[in-house]
Formats: sequence, C-alpha cells, structure tokens
Amino acid sequence: MKKILFLMIGAAFALQAAEPEALTKDFSYQSALYQTSMKPSGLIVNGKMGNELIFKSIGLAGKFRLPEAKENQMVSPSSVTDTASTLENFGGNRYQVVTKGKLATKTLADIGDYEQVTVFEPERIKIAYKITAKVPMLSRFRVFWNNLDMLLPPLLDRGGLMVTTDKKESTFSIPATCEKGKGIHTGKIGQVKFSLANGVFAAAAGEQSVMVIFDCRNNGADLFRVEGYALSGGQGGAVIPEGKVWEWSVTYEFTPFEE
Repeated sequence: MKKILFLMIGAAFALQAAEPEALTKDFSYQSALYQTSMKPSGLIVNGKMGNELIFKSIGLAGKFRLPEAKENQMVSPSSVTDTASTLENFGGNRYQVVTKGKLATKTLADIGDYEQVTVFEPERIKIAYKITAKVPMLSRFRVFWNNLDMLLPPLLDRGGLMVTTDKKESTFSIPATCEKGKGIHTGKIGQVKFSLANGVFAAAAGEQSVMVIFDCRNNGADLFRVEGYALSGGQGGAVIPEGKVWEWSVTYEFTPFEE
C-alpha cells in the first residue's frame, strides 16, 4: 500500500522537534560532509562536498500544453510563487523545511498547488514533492520533475555506478570531452552514484519515483543532470484533468571514503 511521502519523511525522527518557525530568508546548512543553502521558494543551491562545489542547484522543472493550445508552458524554480515556508529543528543537526505555494508560468497565474518537504541530515538531503493540477494539461511524457544540476569538473574521468529500476547495475564514466548529442542519456534509473574527490555522492529515487541521468553537453550546456519524477508522470498524450496529483521523492546522500 502506498505510503504518503510527506508523513514518511518526518516520522523517522525520534527526537522531540521544536516548534516550526517561518522561513523568510535563505537557510544555510552545514555538516561534516557537505554544505548547501535553501531559498524560501524551495530551491537548493551551491552544494559542496568538502571544499568542492559539486552541484549548482536542485529545483523544479516542467513542460506541458493546455488542450487545443500550440505553445508549451514551461515550469522552472521561479514558477513557485506565493510561498510560505516553515523551518523545524529536530536536533542532532537535523532540520525539516516545508514549502507550500502555487505554480505559475509566464502566461498562467495559477496552474497548481505546490508542496515540498525537505529534510537535511548530516549524511543526506531528502526531498518530497507534491503538485496538484488546477488546469487541464496535455503531455506525452512527464509533466513535472526536479533537476539536480551538477558541475562537470568534479565528475570528469571519474567512475560512476547506475542501478536501474529493475536492479541492473552498470558502471560509467563522464569523459572530459563530449560531442553534442553523443553524451550519456539514460532513463529508468533507481539509483546513481558518483565517485568524487572527497567521497561518494548518490541520488536515489523514492517510492513511486524514477530518475533520468543526462549529460547536458548533448544540448550545449556544461552540466550533468539527474532528473527525478513520479512514475505516473504523463498520460501518453491524453488530457490530464484538473485535480491530478503528482508525488515523487529523491534522496541525495554523501558518503566519505573509508580510511
């Protein structure tokens, strides 16, 4: 039976939490393994492992059309508007941020309700997303997802491991040079690990979730992207009705090398 992601994340803590407080400015988090910061909109930026900057951002993305319309509606981190975020301290350098708001595009003021629950722990970041559509949508593939945008220099010529949703493992490396359109682009990923200078960084899809890994040099951008999204992403071209709910989660883990 499917568990509700937002209850699952908070329930892991046995310590008594302090009362939540409103988050109105950037929240900076640091442990012995990593550091990053989070904006009240839910966008996570500038992730470091040790002293090395490894990711640029973790944020929302999306793409759909209105029925009978020709132009695409694009969703980005700036689409999250009218947010109200709360910060809760569970002790032991563990924090939870709950972000609620609505989604907008350049031409549509309110396409859906948005909720994001982010838990920062000393070894990991857990993020759960929930979006409820307020307008009918059309998409052949996934409508909403989140992007982990990693910087290329820490990854180049280093080893990686990917595990598909059917548990097949394979190793890979990210070359220093990549011809446009010929880089890695692999879907149905359940977990991916990157060997970095200061340890192993991993992303794992949660329940009813899946990932895609993508060398953005395929499209001319100097980034490596890990996309997470709900298994019930799209409807194969059928109209998605108002009230449709997408829920997915991803955990990002930081593991030091054994001495």
